Amino acid sequence: MGKRGERGRRVVWVIVTVCTLLACPIFGDEETRASMSPALASEEAAALFARGQMEAKSGRLRAATEAYVEAIRVKPDFAPAYLALGRINHEAGRPEKAIALYRLALQHDSELVEAFQGLGNLHFDQGRLEEALGFYQEVLKRTPTSPVGYNSVGNCYYGLQKFQEALEMWQKAIDLDPRYPRAYFNRAVLYDGIHVKDKAIENYRKFLEFAGPDHATLVEDARMRVDELERPESGEPALSTPQSEQNPQHHH
Repeated sequence: MGKRGERGRRVVWVIVTVCTLLACPIFGDEETRASMSPALASEEAAALFARGQMEAKSGRLRAATEAYVEAIRVKPDFAPAYLALGRINHEAGRPEKAIALYRLALQHDSELVEAFQGLGNLHFDQGRLEEALGFYQEVLKRTPTSPVGYNSVGNCYYGLQKFQEALEMWQKAIDLDPRYPRAYFNRAVLYDGIHVKDKAIENYRKFLEFAGPDHATLVEDARMRVDELERPESGEPALSTPQSEQNPQHHH
């Protein structure tokens, strides 16, 4: 079987497993959980979660999912496992399941910034900008020195046609981290769209200066736009849109 078919089978397995998880009101049997002290349950859940992370990094989604589900069986309020399962569903293209799992993560840990960021990204992708904005603002409340939250809020303002507010948010992201590439790219797209050529070129170049390996597609877009804008008669503005950031492992 080809790689695409095998990946498809793994994704289906993940979806079925998580659907079963969501449908079950009690995770694991009471007898097993009752035999564990809270400290032991926490320790076991953390070990299972760490195993799941290692499996996920190696691309073994089935094994990762099994470990996360087992962590929840051992400790039903273990928020990081719900978050991890939410990410798997997000990657698998099941937004509603991902949203449900992110909400479960927050139910057990209301300060879990990554869950707010994930919910914001999912709503942003669906064009539900006002709702996305609310989640991103929750990120900022909890991590006011993180450029990711300001970048994401800026993206919502851009989508809501509030361009000045978007520029202010992206500038705050850059003030916090002058090497944060996505804010430069997003600002370049805005300037490109309103035909402020010099500022568009400047910000595309800044993005190219700081872009990393995970920005390969955007690097190609930025280089192409710089070449086009530097021609004597440049073409139409870019069709790109601002780029959000989900979390350290997932990028739009």
